[in-house]
Amino acid sequence: MVREACIIVVLLGAGGKEIRKRRNIAKKLRDNGIIALLPEDDFAPDVAPSLTEEFIFKHADVDLVFINVESWGSATEFAQFHDDAR
Repeated sequence: MVREACIIVVLLGAGGKEIRKRRNIAKKLRDNGIIALLPEDDFAPDVAPSLTEEFIFKHADVDLVFINVESWGSATEFAQFHDDAR
């Protein structure tokens, strides 16, 4: 159990079956005292997912971002966030 520290994890990835998997992972993390966020569930639905992801990578006080990448296009997109020095 993580009780002494505040750990924030964001779970990113595709919808469909994959979102169910991420929701299960989030539940397990929350059961262990970790703040687990899913953009589809925890952020404003009227904001484009790409904008939410960009904010998370560049500005948010997040300890860990878990990405379930299902295509090379997605991998390239996430790598661009990593390479951006802002």
